[in-house]
Amino acid sequence: MMDLVLLGGAVATAAALAGLIATMPTPKPIPIRIRDRRRQRR
Repeated sequence: MMDLVLLGGAVATAAALAGLIATMPTPKPIPIRIRDRRRQRR
C-alpha cells in the first residue's frame, strides 16, 4: 500500500511541476519538438 501512496505522490508532484513549466514563458518549446520527432519516426 505504501508503494502505491508514494507513486501517487510522485505523479501528483510531477503533474504540478509540468503545470508550472507549462505556465512559465518558454522561448522555445523543446519538449513539444521532441514529441513531434518521435511521432514522425513512427
